[in-house]
Amino acid sequence: MPGQVVKYASVPARERLHQGEILAGVLRVSQSLESIGTDDVRVDVITYPVVVVLTQDCDLSQDATARALETEAAQNPSRLDDPEFKKNLDRALKWKIGSVICCEVKSTAELKPIAAQQKELWKRVIQNFDPRFHCLEAVPTDQDAAGQGIPSVGCDFKHFFTVSIDDVYKRIQLGQVVARTYLVQPYAEHLLQRFYNFQARIPLPENHHVEI
Repeated sequence: MPGQVVKYASVPARERLHQGEILAGVLRVSQSLESIGTDDVRVDVITYPVVVVLTQDCDLSQDATARALETEAAQNPSRLDDPEFKKNLDRALKWKIGSVICCEVKSTAELKPIAAQQKELWKRVIQNFDPRFHCLEAVPTDQDAAGQGIPSVGCDFKHFFTVSIDDVYKRIQLGQVVARTYLVQPYAEHLLQRFYNFQARIPLPENHHVEI
């Protein structure tokens, strides 16, 4: 029966970002096209109710380690007198990343009109056989940090974007972005593998013709 294998883990407070993490309330801020090249700088803000993080977990882990050492040095400057700590800090700072790859997430009810109209095609989508889309089963309340549960959702791999990782962490700290849950192994890796496969697709002018 579906749902017998645990696929999610609730995000503990002040935890680092994870690959396959579901975030609520992410904002993407950019300068408006009309104000580019003028002195009247304006910004456009897009709010995404739900997104999934598609950055590799090793990069997120190394970034978090660097940030922890950076914070420790700022709070206790005498640590910089320790050559070993200074060496580790200098090395770790090279691991910091500037942005996070995210993909907008929609409920499967919202996704269905975009993905497919025919029953058999939609079946391929919800079973994750269509390379463009990826669907996730509902998140139970006990695996959602907000305690609300999340209905079954899906993402369209054409609709991804990046956002400043500093911005995400700051908004999580302020409660403007909520880290809800994240996919556990191997479900997080399965999501990323399918995402990068879709981005790496190569259109051919003509397929190979092989006689039977």
